[in-house]
Amino acid sequence: MARSLNLKVIAEGVEDEAQMSFLQAHHCDEIQGYYFSKPLGPTRLRRNCEPNTPKRWSSRKRVEPIVTKDSAM
Repeated sequence: MARSLNLKVIAEGVEDEAQMSFLQAHHCDEIQGYYFSKPLGPTRLRRNCEPNTPKRWSSRKRVEPIVTKDSAM
């Protein structure tokens, strides 16, 4: 129905690979939920949005980039 009205389809609350695969197979436009990331506070969100900035540091001070499902595809 959304497509016939020229609307985007957005799925919320996606938690696992099976849900994600189903939504992709049915051409869902946007997908969000714990499958990608738990809620982030404002500081972490701001840091994740900055380009060319280390996203996470281990105890050895080595950069570990945060890998989302979008960047893994």
